[in-house]
Order: sequence, then C-alpha cells, then structure tokens
Amino acid sequence: TMLEFACTCSRQRVADTIKLLGRQEAEDIIAERGFVELACEFCNTHYQFDPVDVAGLFSDPLNIQNDSDTLH
Repeated sequence: TMLEFACTCSRQRVADTIKLLGRQEAEDIIAERGFVELACEFCNTHYQFDPVDVAGLFSDPLNIQNDSDTLH
C-alpha cells in the first residue's frame, strides 16, 4: 500500500479564508495592491481575487431587495 498525499485546497476554501480576515482587512489589501492573492502552501496554487470578487464575498445573499411593486 502506497501512502498518497493530496491537496484539498479550492477557490472556495481560499474565499472562506479571506472572509476570516474581515472586510476591512480585505479592502485594505485591495486598496494597496488592487487584488487579494493567496497561495496554497501545500501545492503552491495561487488564487487571486479582484475587487469585484472580494465585494461579492462580503455581500449578504439573503438580503436581496425585491424591486417589485406588486402587492400580494
């Protein structure tokens, strides 16, 4: 039996890490560099998030406004 190591990194896991940094920290990095980039220390894959990507991470998908004027 051979022992194998496999990386479990993904863009979603990196996104979760950026969320842990917090909005202010992420926005500070965007202001300084123009993007947020993280590299997996295991497989060295680089993940880059631009300002639109970062804004999307901190938007609340459950807080969608309904623009309809229809009354029910």
